[in-house]
Amino acid sequence: MVCLFLSGQAQLYYYITRDVEKVIKLYNKVINQINDWVKDLAAIVLVLITILVVANVIVRVVFGSAIKGSYDMVIIATSVVISLSIAYCAVKDGHVAVSLFVQRLPFKVQKIIDFIISSIVIVILLLVTWYLVQHANTMRMNHEVTTTIGIPFAPFIIIIAVGTGMLALVVFGRVLNLFVKEGDQ
Repeated sequence: MVCLFLSGQAQLYYYITRDVEKVIKLYNKVINQINDWVKDLAAIVLVLITILVVANVIVRVVFGSAIKGSYDMVIIATSVVISLSIAYCAVKDGHVAVSLFVQRLPFKVQKIIDFIISSIVIVILLLVTWYLVQHANTMRMNHEVTTTIGIPFAPFIIIIAVGTGMLALVVFGRVLNLFVKEGDQ
């Protein structure tokens, strides 16, 4: 009887673990798909920045003056490109990580350290995202705009918050992967 009970618990644990791993894989798949769309949007904005800069140079050479507000547009668009592509960089392991000390530790200790650091990063990113949304709302209520052509700042601050939030979701996916067996990721 005890043997059957333990066997039943092991089966239940197996099914729960298998289902949790499926949910984690699905979460990562969805986040990666959304991240691909966001990355593509950042690439389009980068192409538009390039076109604007080239057009500005041509107009300056031919007509002797720059396109009005080109500086404002490039600065805002660049912040959009950076914020929307930072999560993609995290997915591709493009961020610099100093792990010389951690690599020498046992694998389980490495996972614990990774969990702690990633959890702290998630909290900080969520706080930054929340602050950015609050800041965008303040900028909207104060009608803050660029000096040259009057582009409102608030929508672009929201886009930056979306990029920061996406990075938090990617890091959360990494934390979830710590609970999946090696090789099932």
